[in-house]
Amino acid sequence: MGGGVAGLAAGIELARAGLAVACIEPSGPVRTRVGESLDWSAPSLFANVGVNPRDLIEAGAGTLKREVHASTVHGEDLVGRPPGWIGRWPLRFESTTLHVERRRLDAWLWAEASKAGVEFFTESAVAAECEGELITGVTLASGRTISGAWYLDATGRSRLLTRSLAIGRRTYGEPRVALWSHLPWPMAVEGTTLHLDTSGPSLRWAWEIPVSQDCLSVGVVISAAEFRDRYRSTPNHMVLKSELARYRRFEGIEISHPEAVHSRGYRCHVSDRVAGANWVLVGEAAAFVDPLTSLGVTSALRTAHEASELIVDCGVRARSMERALRRYDQRVRTIAHLYNRAVNDMLYEPEIRERLGIRNAAKGYVVLGFGVNALYSRLRPRGLSGAIEVAAIQSLFSAWLRMWSRPRAKRVGIRGSSA
Repeated sequence: MGGGVAGLAAGIELARAGLAVACIEPSGPVRTRVGESLDWSAPSLFANVGVNPRDLIEAGAGTLKREVHASTVHGEDLVGRPPGWIGRWPLRFESTTLHVERRRLDAWLWAEASKAGVEFFTESAVAAECEGELITGVTLASGRTISGAWYLDATGRSRLLTRSLAIGRRTYGEPRVALWSHLPWPMAVEGTTLHLDTSGPSLRWAWEIPVSQDCLSVGVVISAAEFRDRYRSTPNHMVLKSELARYRRFEGIEISHPEAVHSRGYRCHVSDRVAGANWVLVGEAAAFVDPLTSLGVTSALRTAHEASELIVDCGVRARSMERALRRYDQRVRTIAHLYNRAVNDMLYEPEIRERLGIRNAAKGYVVLGFGVNALYSRLRPRGLSGAIEVAAIQSLFSAWLRMWSRPRAKRVGIRGSSA
């Protein structure tokens, strides 16, 4: 269920493994999605679905991303890039990633899934039919029911299976709104640029992402409460213009195509369970990690790959199914909790950021985020040894975060809520 990156990637891998795959996606292959700046694990994960990043770039569907630039409204400028030694022996971690134009990437994956034999149903899935923990079918808007041996929920924030199974989630931070558009500007640097406003109690920020040589994705993120209270009756293109005007780079900017300004509300979360008897959650249905991390596409590709491996392997070794589902559940939720806690406590909330300064807080997060992702990609944790490796990563990550968070924890406690 769902034809975004996670659903299409899983469909491709499962169909190429010889399974019969149906994908339910009401919007078809072209849909406006956000998530265009990828992290450094994405290129290797694209290989699982047979996509060469160089082909995306040559087709005009992406650009190289070598670094991340950040500037604050107070005039601080930061540049983050992987150090040269990170790509040399013995580590040999990826040191260049890419930006993608999502419509073209999704269309590319849709075409690959079709060639692999995935059957598409372009209508909405409205409910899952359950017998206890077992999913027995999915009802479409037309009233038709589709049944299968396995069900993958890639419906993002719709969270079809978790709603049907009454599975809760833990949320992080406050609800936020992103507004964005594509503007005809030439690419200035081979990297993502972030503009940070730390003047208020919670971080607000803007991005510019070169999705092609002459087109920028430009957007802003603000709290949902402020969007509601301050911009209640303001058209989206005027909200975008007003928020961009906070940053030197965008002074005097004009939005030439107001109808092409998009918005999306979100709140970071991790589902309380992401796998069960014959079902698996992938991508944002499993967990939504803050877009400031650039982990959206990586998480979609990674969970799709791991879920596909799980299903194929369980078909061969049925007795290992329960254990494999339990370990997938633990891996996905553990990593998502760590990232959401780190970005919320170190960047969005003011206590650590004001005590250390935005430069040091950002460096602390980057070291943690890049390090954990790189190690996870290298270790590829599976089985018992994988469970031990994930537990070790979690312990190191949490210890580091506690070191920075201890003064705040004494005052107000660590935030997080169930919803």
